[in-house]
Amino acid sequence: MTRNRTTPPRHTRLGGWPAAVAMVPLLALALTATPAVGLAAEDLPTPTATTTSSPSPTPTPTSSATETPTAPPTAEPSPTTSGTTPGTEAAATTAPATDPSTEPSATSSTDLTAASTDLLSLPVPGLSGGAAALALLGDPGVTPRYLPAGAPAAGLGPFQSVRLVAPLLNGGPDPVTVAPQLEFRVAGTGDFQVVPEAATPGVPLHSAEEWVATETGSAPAPRSTPIPTDSLHVTIPDGLTAVAGQRSSGVNPVTPYFLPPGTATEQEFTVALSIDAGYGTSYELRVTDDGSAIPLLEPATVTVGAAPATLASPGQQDGEQVSGLPEAQATAYALVGAPEADATKTSYPLYTALAGPDVATDAVITVGPNGPGTIHNPGASTTSGQCGVCHQTHSAKSQNLVKKSSETDQCYTCHAGGTGGADVQAQYALGQPANDPTTRSYWSHDTTDPGDHTLDSKNEFAGALSRHSQCSDCHDPHGATTSKSTMTATGWTAPGGFTKVGGVAVTNGAAGTAPTYTWLDGMVQPVTAEYQLCLKCHSGFTTLPEDVAGKPSQSFTDLAVDFNPANGSYHPIEAPGRNQTQKLADSLAGPSPYKLWNFTTNDTVRCVSCHASNTTGTSADPAENGPDATLTVHASTNRGILIRPYENRVLSKAGQYYDAKGFALCLACHMETPYLNRVRPAAAEGTNFVFHGLHVSGITTKGSGGLDIDTPGAGQGNARCAECHFSSHGTTQLPDGQQVAGDRLIGFPPNVLPSKAMGGVPTFKKTATGGTCTLTCHGKDHQGATYSN
Repeated sequence: MTRNRTTPPRHTRLGGWPAAVAMVPLLALALTATPAVGLAAEDLPTPTATTTSSPSPTPTPTSSATETPTAPPTAEPSPTTSGTTPGTEAAATTAPATDPSTEPSATSSTDLTAASTDLLSLPVPGLSGGAAALALLGDPGVTPRYLPAGAPAAGLGPFQSVRLVAPLLNGGPDPVTVAPQLEFRVAGTGDFQVVPEAATPGVPLHSAEEWVATETGSAPAPRSTPIPTDSLHVTIPDGLTAVAGQRSSGVNPVTPYFLPPGTATEQEFTVALSIDAGYGTSYELRVTDDGSAIPLLEPATVTVGAAPATLASPGQQDGEQVSGLPEAQATAYALVGAPEADATKTSYPLYTALAGPDVATDAVITVGPNGPGTIHNPGASTTSGQCGVCHQTHSAKSQNLVKKSSETDQCYTCHAGGTGGADVQAQYALGQPANDPTTRSYWSHDTTDPGDHTLDSKNEFAGALSRHSQCSDCHDPHGATTSKSTMTATGWTAPGGFTKVGGVAVTNGAAGTAPTYTWLDGMVQPVTAEYQLCLKCHSGFTTLPEDVAGKPSQSFTDLAVDFNPANGSYHPIEAPGRNQTQKLADSLAGPSPYKLWNFTTNDTVRCVSCHASNTTGTSADPAENGPDATLTVHASTNRGILIRPYENRVLSKAGQYYDAKGFALCLACHMETPYLNRVRPAAAEGTNFVFHGLHVSGITTKGSGGLDIDTPGAGQGNARCAECHFSSHGTTQLPDGQQVAGDRLIGFPPNVLPSKAMGGVPTFKKTATGGTCTLTCHGKDHQGATYSN
């Protein structure tokens, strides 16, 4: 179409257009080879004819069309600039699928063309409009529900996305330029403000990306999509010709374009209510021309519903109370529910050990009368024959004159089948899979591993790659007692079962650096902290196995480096954690369906608070369910020898809804509320990240990648904890190519990519009021996405 560039359009801006702004003929949009957004054209309602012969009287302009100055958003979102090129604007925060339990209401779901009396039917000179309309959006691939022009949408919830449909008319003889800009205000009050392109703390709405269905899931829609004339949702007034419209997804304002004389079209914006939208509040949405009100263009109204009830999974429970740091004189915790005088008493019954077939006599050996406490300390016994329970002078089957053919078999003489003491054999018979070293998957400390352990004080592990886990690697049969572990500010003390065994002490240096290791022989230098026994194998004191190429989720990390209290964050094994906020305190005190422990922010925790039998917390004896109980780390049905399941390798499938079991380990300490609930107030309870619920329960259909957390770009549904907290012990040994300071245990796995638009590396920065993320996850580009506490 030929333009008369010497004749100025009747609708102009003071000062004219900046030289850098390109005027895009709108008709050219119809020829652009861009994929359709949301649904195919054949799925759209069939429009009426583009011209009519019986014009109706011109409606009187409403007060909302007066020249109202546009104010910036009160929470100061990122500024936008009209005239930018489509596809270069910042992306908005992902809007999740509509919650079917809170489906918004509307007056009708008919097509706009069926309500022609609500639209302008007689053009006026220059740019004008009519009554705007709304369309409700659901999951990717679900047909949007268009409402009649002027019809409000009520009962919406935070994160609900809608399309605003604005009719744009040019009834004059000259082309006009228009720079559509989406604005909002609380209905009937105050000035209109520009809708920010990205979710902004304190602002109730933001421009939103739509998501389209793909063969492998879903992906963000194009930021600008032409709407063919046969798919327009506005009625074309008499005497005007329809031209292609435009749908903007995650863009505001849009690139200015020409509207030819005697034409009509529509401009669609996708907008979402944010987590800060006020319950029961109505908001007006309008389209302006670069901030100037368009005559006769009426706003549309969206209303937020009432605050939803707080959701909770069945079986909520409180954890066992932790007494906190003991007084200086205290040496041990009392049994839960038992008098202080009973704190050191054993609950084990007296027992007898039957002589096996390799013993010369069939006589029954009686252990006592001082009880089983003396079997591991025969020097304190008043009865002879204690040594002979385990040792045979002339016919021993294995080293150290042990009667049985293996150390494990000898221990099972008493620790099997309830014969006496703890039934350790049963603790290894939980139905757990066999260990799989090829995938670094372990369900037990395998006592059948070969080894030549003969003396506790012997340093067998320094620099050694070939490690073993025989019974005597962790328990000295001549020194073990039943005393409990006790919390201190530098970690929990070694329980009686670790008496006289060797371990490793650390002298920490700067954050992220290897400590100085000191071998503790268990005798002259005893193990004083429980974690010191664990570091004997699980630290750089040994030679850790090589990383598996391309599989960081299977790598062994130096736990002594991870737990260094100088780090930005860590689980509090050696010292209380750095996060001392009230939100974390609330999280640790709140309930969950898997709750076991009630630690506080000033507490330290044990390795066995996470790594122990899956039967932890299920004993009929309350004393064995407390945080100071003898928590066995022999075996578990959960990979990693964990007390509860934790999935950190396989991502959620598309359509897989909230899965608390996938992070049940975390819920052993933390309250569930902010993960199951996506909106305030519940989403903000017990968390410094108000979008936890959105990530783990509100993006069920977002993404089209695979399911392997080690695959770049993977992710097609709700997030796993490990996608933001990849290394739960500490954040100093993360995969290469990311920028994190180590705050709040945040670190990213390989499936998290750099920002598509901003490049660089996946980045998280903590701020005084929250934080920012710059990365791409599950296909969503976070371009400095900001959140507040």
